[in-house]
Amino acid sequence: HSPNLTKSVRFFNKTKNPYFYHPYLLFNGFEHYKIKDIRKKKKIDKHCLMFADSGGFQLGNGQSLNGNYNKQIALEWSENNGDIFPILDQPLWNEYKTKFDDALKFTIESAEYYSKYRNPKLKNTILNVLQGNDIEEVEEWYHNIKHIKLDGWAIGGCAFNPTLYLSAIRMLYKHGEFKKKKNWMHIFGTSSFENMLYVSVIQKNMNKLCNIQLSYDSATLSHTTKFGK
Repeated sequence: HSPNLTKSVRFFNKTKNPYFYHPYLLFNGFEHYKIKDIRKKKKIDKHCLMFADSGGFQLGNGQSLNGNYNKQIALEWSENNGDIFPILDQPLWNEYKTKFDDALKFTIESAEYYSKYRNPKLKNTILNVLQGNDIEEVEEWYHNIKHIKLDGWAIGGCAFNPTLYLSAIRMLYKHGEFKKKKNWMHIFGTSSFENMLYVSVIQKNMNKLCNIQLSYDSATLSHTTKFGK
């Protein structure tokens, strides 16, 4: 029988595919928020760690579903489906050319909403979000949003500048953000094998300093394999 890989996510169900099981998966809330239980719909087992992307990338591209997609929808969907997820942020890069202060204000309000309305009975890991066009902006962003205590961090807008996310990780470490028993740091938008190598080397060195898990959401590996590269 054909495995019909184009329509199946059975790589994420150990019972259905014990040989090629992969225990990590990402789905985007903006693209899938109408599916109330995506694990049931896609036959994803309970052991697979589900990263629920908030949809900030789509907002940055001007896809707002006529203004009907917002932080309330993103939080509810992420909590119902994800083990770990970031807040809904406003990217600095976007078709509206949003100013730094406006993007920061949007993201702070989102972080405050997630902190106030999250379900305390659930054991989700919620990530606060950093941004900036340079390390000075990243530091300014951090000092304005650090008072909102969530469970970890993510950084966006620096996929083509490894020095920037490396500096951000170093800054967070120096400010004591990685002192928990288990820490999480996600890097948005990484899209090259080069970045995968950088993150792997950073992870190896961070393992000597603290208990942290770095992650990234690149689909490059899958896409290049699909097209025979």
